[in-house]
Amino acid sequence: MSANEEKKDYRFLIVDDRTQMLTMIRGMLKAGGYKKIACADTAREALRIIKKYPVDFIIADWHMPNMTGIELLTVIRKDPAYCDIPFLMITGEMTKEKVVYALEEGVDGYLIKPISQNQVITAVRNILHEKSYPGSTRYRIKKLRHLELRKKYDEAVTLAQEILKKDENPEAFLVLSKCYLHKKDYKNATKYAQKVLKIKKDSRALHLLGKIYMAQEKYDEAIEYLNQSSEINPLNLARKIEIGKVYLKLGLRDEAAETFRTVEESETTDLNRVDMGAAYLSHGHVTKAGEYLEQTADPIPETVVVFNKYAIELRKLEQYKESLKQYKKCLRIEPESYILHYNLGRAYFEMQKYGEARKALEDALRLKPDHEESKKLLAHVKSKT
Repeated sequence: MSANEEKKDYRFLIVDDRTQMLTMIRGMLKAGGYKKIACADTAREALRIIKKYPVDFIIADWHMPNMTGIELLTVIRKDPAYCDIPFLMITGEMTKEKVVYALEEGVDGYLIKPISQNQVITAVRNILHEKSYPGSTRYRIKKLRHLELRKKYDEAVTLAQEILKKDENPEAFLVLSKCYLHKKDYKNATKYAQKVLKIKKDSRALHLLGKIYMAQEKYDEAIEYLNQSSEINPLNLARKIEIGKVYLKLGLRDEAAETFRTVEESETTDLNRVDMGAAYLSHGHVTKAGEYLEQTADPIPETVVVFNKYAIELRKLEQYKESLKQYKKCLRIEPESYILHYNLGRAYFEMQKYGEARKALEDALRLKPDHEESKKLLAHVKSKT
């Protein structure tokens, strides 16, 4: 395939909340010979496009409302279906803290505004060249992460050990540690996380050690490592939220609340609010959970499970009006979810609104005809009418 044919085949997605930037970057790519270009003005819309159409390369702005470019990167890198998509970040400034955060989340490159056509095309070509060279360590590390995300831990361990025979790569050590943590081999998980720290002071390794100690219910050590991780990478608010989760697990609500207050003093996003809400929800603090979940402006499909759980808890408390509001919010995001239609039907049934319950349950069965709970409840609803 010629270079020009390759350019025609690559499918780009540009993500920026400003129309001017979308138009400018699109023009740069077209001038560079790339023709298949989609645009999104929010990270949420970008996720919808990625799931609907094949995307070969993402160029995103860092700062966007509700969900940032770095959060978009994080979500993508955690999904085995999309984790390999090359990602170029555009930002107005690149402080040391931002560099740490972006690299740790797996960015392939970044450019600082103002940007030129030559900078964009050169960055794109370099990243694509690296992706297409299977012999490179970077390529093999991506494959390694992919195996771990797909829960193929034994294969990942084998590949990691092959990589480490030639190169004591910290990324390979990290994935190896994660795999052993999944396998509940805490001794090896600790060993390989500490090997990373002998090479460099890495917040991911510290965070991993925190999780390893949490899994062993050694909470004092867990908090110590999680705090160290957050100090190195303070922009990653999810790390700080995790400290609050440990406090909640220990029943230290005041300490958890104080930790979450410090998070709110930063540039909090919808994902941060959902994370804090979910933390309270998992410990039965429904009212506190609601304080965060109600603030979210533009939830994404990945967070629907939290809002569904919140709605269930509200229904149990007989706060039906609020419960219905949450179910309907979820259905706007995931209209084809049979379980959401079932839960909505159950709420209507408990409210004795049998007509609405029947419609919701019929919708659930339209989506999943063999769902036994929907069948049983629908039969009960029909008996009432």
